Amino acid sequence: MDTNAELADMHLAYGAANCSGPAAQRLYVERYPMRRIPSHNFFARLHQRLAETGSFERSDMVRVRTARTPAVEQNVLQHVERNPRTSTRSVANSVGVSHCSVWRIFREQDMHPFHVQRVQTQQPEDYAPRVAFAEWYLGKCATNPLFPDEVLFSDEASFTREGIFNTHNDHIWVVENPHAIRRRAAQIRFSVNVWAGIMGDHLIGPYLFPCRLTGLNYLLFLQQVLP
Repeated sequence: MDTNAELADMHLAYGAANCSGPAAQRLYVERYPMRRIPSHNFFARLHQRLAETGSFERSDMVRVRTARTPAVEQNVLQHVERNPRTSTRSVANSVGVSHCSVWRIFREQDMHPFHVQRVQTQQPEDYAPRVAFAEWYLGKCATNPLFPDEVLFSDEASFTREGIFNTHNDHIWVVENPHAIRRRAAQIRFSVNVWAGIMGDHLIGPYLFPCRLTGLNYLLFLQQVLP
């Protein structure tokens, strides 16, 4: 974070450059080559902030926080009870305490941020067979403790050319926007089907399936390929 002295030097450079952001940036680089160089847009925002608030600090950073009291703690807990999927920053902004205070309150209450798991959608007729299978499996384990080691647990996955890309977690930290891109939706597409299994403490595979997997291909794989 820039100090007030550095922000003042930026504002002086902006005035000396006749309120031109790019010119102010070049002048600031000439005067202070060893400092962090802000974007040229920052000089105008800094001038506007000073004109509107009379301070170099952002208005959201000078907001007065409420002291932590039992009533505040109760308010925090009520917020998360009403909406367990809320964020700590959202609670902090609503109650008027710091983000760190919300974290401390949660830790003192032995609360933890558990991730939501994605599961397969079930139809009403699916539940009874699954319960029956679970009861059968537990019965087998009760009569033979080594039964789980004799079961082959397997899974398949398809990997495409697109891969998995989350724009929210992909950033480029630079002064100027490089307009970086990531190509997607290629006209020539392909995918790979991969199978792997576990039996006891042994990993079986992975094996690559044909691009178009059919019931016959899978049966031949089980009968002729698996060891």
